Amino acid sequence: MRSRNLGKNGPPVSVLGFGAWPIAGKMGAVAERDAVAAIRRAVDSGVTLIDTAEGYGGGLSEELVAKAVGNRRADLFIATKVSPHNWRRADLVAAAERSLRHLHTDYMDLYQVHWPSDDMDFAECMRAIDDLIQQGKIRYAGVSNFSVEQMQACLQVRHVDSLQPKYNLIARQIEDEILPFCAQQGIGVLAYAPLGQGLLTDSYDEDHVFAADDVRSGREDFTGERFRQTIRMAKQLKAYAADHGHTLIELDVAWVLAHPAMTTALIGAKSPAQVDGWIGAGDWELTPEQVREINHIVAAAGL
Repeated sequence: MRSRNLGKNGPPVSVLGFGAWPIAGKMGAVAERDAVAAIRRAVDSGVTLIDTAEGYGGGLSEELVAKAVGNRRADLFIATKVSPHNWRRADLVAAAERSLRHLHTDYMDLYQVHWPSDDMDFAECMRAIDDLIQQGKIRYAGVSNFSVEQMQACLQVRHVDSLQPKYNLIARQIEDEILPFCAQQGIGVLAYAPLGQGLLTDSYDEDHVFAADDVRSGREDFTGERFRQTIRMAKQLKAYAADHGHTLIELDVAWVLAHPAMTTALIGAKSPAQVDGWIGAGDWELTPEQVREINHIVAAAGL
């Protein structure tokens, strides 16, 4: 599998990363054996980056990652996140220690602030993370869902090694300011939801209704006319991908990775079969013309 360096100071990581949010049951219940097997399938297939968070099931996701990784820890780049309510120094240090215990490791490769909050002191937060780096408990510092202004505040304390934003064919708000800023500052980018949390996979019909225990059931993108528009567009993109000898999922991920600021696309899976569905997605490198053609299809759909 291809790899890219994580920003200007980070190590090479795989262009596909395992996103460990779904295995915490946020998109329907997942058996432990399936979650562990999914992670192992991804690692066996060349994925080196695994992304989780303390907020994914209150540590459940981190525990499942630890069970799956076992004695392969040294070969992998494990990223986790501190929840926004734990931004104060003492709370952040305590959260980091919990994550270390959940992950059954003595260091985390990347520790990220999951979300900004209105009362967050970015300098205090970054100083605490930097101290943990000096102690050898963290290797790199990152943020998730931060604006340019918020990253600038963090940079007053130390370099930010990565940003984790939402980015896919129908969620492109970061293109105008955030991605150029990351490229300029040497901040790696780990894109989450490159498949639109299933919207861009042709897995659903227009009349699909998500189960009550699926967090997507209450989101605007997954109901009503916008949902139906997206499903119709996904079918057009599927045909375009097939004409080029690829799957729709490969198209989705290739489009995300085509942005020059991008490091890794994080993709979730609840079973080994789902991993098999996307593990080859990093091999298609789109031409500029193909990117324009794909963008045209999306624009024509009104999305």
